[in-house]
Amino acid sequence: MGGTPAASDIFKVLNTNPALTLVMGRAFAEFDDGRGIEKVMSALGWSSFRDRLSSLYVSKSLYGKYLEKTDLEIINDVKELESRFHNFAVSSFSRLFLLGFYIKLVNIRQKTLKDATMIVIPDSLEKILATVEGKSERIDWLILIVAHLCLFFDEKLIMNHLSAQKKIDDLYELMSSSQRQLMFENLLNYGASIGEQDFVLYAKI
Repeated sequence: MGGTPAASDIFKVLNTNPALTLVMGRAFAEFDDGRGIEKVMSALGWSSFRDRLSSLYVSKSLYGKYLEKTDLEIINDVKELESRFHNFAVSSFSRLFLLGFYIKLVNIRQKTLKDATMIVIPDSLEKILATVEGKSERIDWLILIVAHLCLFFDEKLIMNHLSAQKKIDDLYELMSSSQRQLMFENLLNYGASIGEQDFVLYAKI
């Protein structure tokens, strides 16, 4: 997920779905000068194209259908999360956007379920992450793990632990079995959604 992907690589994946190709052709028509959707991506730049394409998926989840044009306003909260934590992440990676996009889709789904719990990133999380040295390549995992810690422990305890450069694994040992199960299930769901299953090795983040 590092760097800017080549248009040819992206469209090798996107073009395997004919229905999506039609949706994109319609939604990006306002930017198409007749040279096709790949040239649209090149003209818009990867980040803008990514944002607009994501807005189509969000519109499908919100309204049950794809919008006829892309709409960046419906992913404002995704972009806000990306901006909120960009100082803690390796800038060439899109993992913050990926996390925000995941949270957005999950919360849309949760709203349709009775007594469902929404995913909320605590306001204190930036302060806690500021105690960790360096920038993370896997900032999405780090945010999710620390967000769970904020559910289970006092903010001061977490900050003292991390500022002392102790491993997150030590806090895991302090969790109850039900807390461990909740965090593990949530992280498993996230890992399955993005095709990563090796998150258990927290030191990697």
